[in-house]
Parts: sequence; C-alpha cells; structure tokens
Amino acid sequence: MDHFWFILFHEMFHIGNGDKDCIGVSLYEDSEHGPQKPPQERRADLAASDALIKREFFEDFVNRKGGIYKTEEIIGFSIDNHIHPAILVGQIHHRDKNYNKFNKLMVQIRSIITETALTDGWGVALPI
Repeated sequence: MDHFWFILFHEMFHIGNGDKDCIGVSLYEDSEHGPQKPPQERRADLAASDALIKREFFEDFVNRKGGIYKTEEIIGFSIDNHIHPAILVGQIHHRDKNYNKFNKLMVQIRSIITETALTDGWGVALPI
C-alpha cells in the first residue's frame, strides 16, 4: 500500500508540475547507491512523501522514538494523522534502510484494486 500511494503521488506531482523527460528514469535509483537522481525526481519524491505524511510530524515521531518503534505507537500515529499504518511503516523502512520491521502492518493492495478493475495491468482481464 505504501509503495502504491507513494508512486501515485510522485507521478501526479510530475504531471502537476509539468515535468518533462521523466520517462525512463528508474523508480529504483537510489542516490546513495546509484546515479544521482535528477532534481525533478528528488522534488517529486519529497512532494509525495510530504503529501502522505507531513514531514514535521514524521520527523517529530522518529526523533521522539529514537529508532525504537512499537506497533501500538505506529497505529496510534496513523490514527492521529488519518493514514494507513503501512504508509508510516513504508517511510520508516525507507529512512532506516531496514525493510524487515513491522511487515505485518503492510497491506498488499493489488488484490484490492483488481477486485473492481477490468484488467490487472499484466494481461489478465475479466471475461465479458
């Protein structure tokens, strides 16, 4: 769920900003490990993150917790900020570069979306 919403907001920011030449830029480029992301990609990443969780709220949460999070605290933050816990977990994963914590709070969204879609985007279509 976190990846779906992040990518959706990221791409909507590109459209709204009139960014050009974004096609072909890898979604998986990491400025720490690969080529430097173009400025419009960094802006879209930041805007998507901020749209999902206000940066000051996220920073306050992680600073107060010192990298030690409890499931109840993640759920409480999510309720207070009207987001799904997977959104917060995704940003914690990205920040800490540890993708193994709190995976039970992550939700696979593909099955939810394809329940009402005519195609799953991978060539499987509902019979008509």
